[in-house]
Amino acid sequence: MKYLLPIILIIIFPVKIFAAENLQNLYASTFFSPEIIQIENVFKSIVKGCDGSVVYTRVPRGLIVSVAQSQLFDNGKTEIKKCGLLVLNAVIQVMKTFNNKCVIESHTDETLPADSPYKEDWEVTIIRANKIADYLVKIGKIPPERIFPLGFGEYMPFNENVSKTGFTDSRIDFVIIDYELNR
Repeated sequence: MKYLLPIILIIIFPVKIFAAENLQNLYASTFFSPEIIQIENVFKSIVKGCDGSVVYTRVPRGLIVSVAQSQLFDNGKTEIKKCGLLVLNAVIQVMKTFNNKCVIESHTDETLPADSPYKEDWEVTIIRANKIADYLVKIGKIPPERIFPLGFGEYMPFNENVSKTGFTDSRIDFVIIDYELNR
């Protein structure tokens, strides 16, 4: 008797079983709020000079703006490059225009210089994410409760099936959250 109900439910409410090749279409049917599309368009209009080093990926949690690490930091360093300020100022403009929260996810798979004070990639990425957060809060006057810095080191590589192929694992992801997020 306990197996009868599931069988009846399957007959009455047939379930479509996804084959592995159909899983790639799963995100294609995800609804993205018009605000996320507007945010992407604002970024694209501001950060025009970084073609090839910025990738936009819409995901259920919001918009991920992936920026090649080389735009913001030199190899093994944690000081923000002057040319990286263009990207950070774009993030500030978006954060001031829209009320979304932003997770800063720093990633790297670089070989650290021999004279580096850091021994592991994850140490570098944590410091980089915090430096970006400091810039957004101190210079951009973005409320700190809207910024969440994280460092992943080499542990979350960029999957080519998510977006543009050939993009780098050494990157900074600005995840513009499209839902309520609290600490």
